Amino acid sequence: MPILPSIATLEDDLGGTLRNYSPVEDPTTDLDAKVDNNARCMAAMSSHTALRAWVNFVSAATTPGLLLNAHDSMWGNSLLVAPALSRLATGTYLITFPAVVYDELKAPYGPNAHTLSLRAAWAASRSNADARNVVAFVNAANQVTVYLRDVTGALVDGGDSLDVFIL
Repeated sequence: MPILPSIATLEDDLGGTLRNYSPVEDPTTDLDAKVDNNARCMAAMSSHTALRAWVNFVSAATTPGLLLNAHDSMWGNSLLVAPALSRLATGTYLITFPAVVYDELKAPYGPNAHTLSLRAAWAASRSNADARNVVAFVNAANQVTVYLRDVTGALVDGGDSLDVFIL
């Protein structure tokens, strides 16, 4: 059963709509099926476009010089799931997430493994020095490539703080 970060549907993944077995006797302790259906439907709908991850890093001319400032994702923000950063060429960076991540469900319901399938990315520069154009795209199920350009369109390195957002 897919759950975030996977995409879910109400019918196929969340058990479909429910009906009350009997009238709700105490609404302070019993959940009406309509209320639960609405909540599960909203969860399924939001799984289609919810932000999966965010990464902030400082660009540099070498891979060892890259600085991961902060990161967070649906699968957590610990060092165990931190994305790996690498510089491929001038102004070209690769963000690699684990191929498989685990949810926070506890036994006996989890944790469950989820194979990442990132779908889209966009980025912004926090640089105050020069106007920058930064573009990000998903190039593999768990990887995002980021390009940093100056005002002339040339790829550049240069200590910019970059935010990358991933669906």
